[in-house]
Amino acid sequence: MFFLAPRAYRIGFPAALVILALATSASAANLFVRQGATGSGNGSDWSNAFPQIPAALVRGNTYYVADGAYPSYEFDDPESGTTLIIIKKAIESDHGTDVGWDPSFGDGQAVFTGCFHVRRGYFTLDGNSPIGSYGFKLLGCSSRYMVWVGVNVASKLPRITIKGLEIDCNRTLNARGMNVNGVLDSLFANIDIYHCDNDHITFGGANQDTVWEYLNLHDHTPVMGSPAHPDAFELCCGPQDNITIRYSRISHPGQQIWFNGQPPTQYGTFYIYGNTFDCAGRVSRVSCKGVVNDDRIKIPLGPMYIYNNSFVNMYRALNLYAGVTGEVRNNIFHNSKHPPLFGAATHTYNYYSGGTLKGGEAHAQSGRDPFVNSAHGDYRLASGTAAGVNLPAPFDKDPLNSVRGSDGIWDRGAFEFDKPHPVREQNTLRGSSKLWGMAKRFPAAGQASDIHQ
Repeated sequence: MFFLAPRAYRIGFPAALVILALATSASAANLFVRQGATGSGNGSDWSNAFPQIPAALVRGNTYYVADGAYPSYEFDDPESGTTLIIIKKAIESDHGTDVGWDPSFGDGQAVFTGCFHVRRGYFTLDGNSPIGSYGFKLLGCSSRYMVWVGVNVASKLPRITIKGLEIDCNRTLNARGMNVNGVLDSLFANIDIYHCDNDHITFGGANQDTVWEYLNLHDHTPVMGSPAHPDAFELCCGPQDNITIRYSRISHPGQQIWFNGQPPTQYGTFYIYGNTFDCAGRVSRVSCKGVVNDDRIKIPLGPMYIYNNSFVNMYRALNLYAGVTGEVRNNIFHNSKHPPLFGAATHTYNYYSGGTLKGGEAHAQSGRDPFVNSAHGDYRLASGTAAGVNLPAPFDKDPLNSVRGSDGIWDRGAFEFDKPHPVREQNTLRGSSKLWGMAKRFPAAGQASDIHQ
């Protein structure tokens, strides 16, 4: 069988790099932001840094931000062709200039009290941090969205990149982590969201050709008297197409990825692979489902490609209505209260354990709990599974950058088995601010993808 790679990986990013480089202003500069700076305040170096991000930003410039406390910000500078504005966390190995630099400026976080609103395209917010740590942090916001990206449901902002960001919803009534209200060719990576009363992430507009990776969505925190119906992802209110969700940990007692909305909303191609899903210890909760598009909301959806995920301790891992098309392969369904519903999607080579019923499926595998320590959220494999189906790039890497099938067997589930692992009793998944609750090894010093720059 021929498997088509996601369009986001086939739309000529190398050529785009050249275009971006040519479009960047010849006067592009590095400028500097540091809380408490007492120099001239013109941003020319660390001694004369801006005390906060200036109200007007210049296209082509990179603004390095030191550790410190900063106010909320609205990014609304007019676009100029494809020229970027880059906001980057300063660190010891990447801080723009040594003039006035002190290593203490880059050994912590830049913490913003309030909200971010991104209203223009060609914008990068880069926490400049390894996977599982976050150079930028948002804490507390009077708005119901900590981060709002977009203008309205009809428009798409091009080339938005947000990575290395921690979002603490601070247990605020009806607070959501992010609302992405229309983007194109965008990347959201290495983002940690927690303590939200409502949804962690909402798609509120027309989103296309976008990658979401290395997300850590956990610790839903309901507020007394809240009317919220929280989900980890809620997709709504506009056409969505060529969306990738990968290498993420979603630990949430509600619906994990919910395709909401009413016709004429349409959902096109989705790639969901290499993720772990669990219900944060609340398997009996009826709302705790993995990927959901059910008979009550008959919205066109597909094809949807659901590969090499681990669904653990859920009420129902998949709840797809009969019109949903695509493929469901190489997943692990462990200890769900009810069996998955696949709609019209082809399903083969999945692993079922812990009471999850498999029904009729070609090349299905049944077995015991396959994980190192599922009770403590360690969803690496304790041993190899039966061979799954081999898939092409980009599906051939697991979240820890292990090559799937390198030993001749393509394992099922989120993590490829490479060697026996010690059981972890501490640093567990549930309640942990660390992605999968473990140290990780990634290429390029653990940075998220740079598919746009």
